[in-house]
Amino acid sequence: MPCTVDINKSEHTVKLIIGGDVYATVKCRSMEHPGRIVGFDISHALIDEIDCMKKEKADAAWKKIVARMSSVRDDYPINTVDFTTTPEGFNWMYEFFVKQLREKPELKKFYSLVKASTLKNRKNLPDDYIPKLYATYPSNLVDAYVNGEFVNLTSGGVYTCYDRSLNNTDRSIKDSDHLHIGMDFNVGKMSAIVHVEDTVKDVNKANSAPLKITSAVDEFMGLLDTPAMIKAIETKYPNHRITIYPDASGQNRKSSNASETDISLQG
Repeated sequence: MPCTVDINKSEHTVKLIIGGDVYATVKCRSMEHPGRIVGFDISHALIDEIDCMKKEKADAAWKKIVARMSSVRDDYPINTVDFTTTPEGFNWMYEFFVKQLREKPELKKFYSLVKASTLKNRKNLPDDYIPKLYATYPSNLVDAYVNGEFVNLTSGGVYTCYDRSLNNTDRSIKDSDHLHIGMDFNVGKMSAIVHVEDTVKDVNKANSAPLKITSAVDEFMGLLDTPAMIKAIETKYPNHRITIYPDASGQNRKSSNASETDISLQG
């Protein structure tokens, strides 16, 4: 028997009509304002892309939605909720369906997680869709957006792009090197990375301009404050020309002398 629909834009509802009878009513609501998810009862909910929301708002929306699940169905004794979403790191979906169920296994009778890879939908996609994703995304985004895995998307962004064959170096510091030191100001946890620059010819391009290659060759970690860092650098590299590239927030921190900022100490 064919199904027709009656769309009510003002009420944000869609009625499914079979044989002249209303078989079901779909109520569309936005999760942008969880406090507005009130005043109706349903027996099934389909929640889309909840992991794109901040955890606090996602959790507030979930609590409002589950409170609406009070409609009684004659054909099925249990009301249900489905989530469909791209995993966005260790966000709400991970907390709810992985961490929570690991810590409280008794909840597994209520909740379950199904991971689906984009690769399984290949036959319904353009031929170049998946290759373009692989060409565009770094490996961690491929794991999340193609394979449906929970991965860290908020930190370690540099390391995930690190290739040992391309980025590793055995360059050591020479007496003639000009040292370029990037410094992070954290009182009690000072750190600095020492770099050197080399100019080389691009062997792949004839008559091209020389290439400048920067290599990280040393580090200072865990020093108490800026004076301690200065002393450590001067002790280890007393005869080198040195340029310091300070963290901009350093001008707002003071290590010891109230009249001198960390950046002025560097100078």
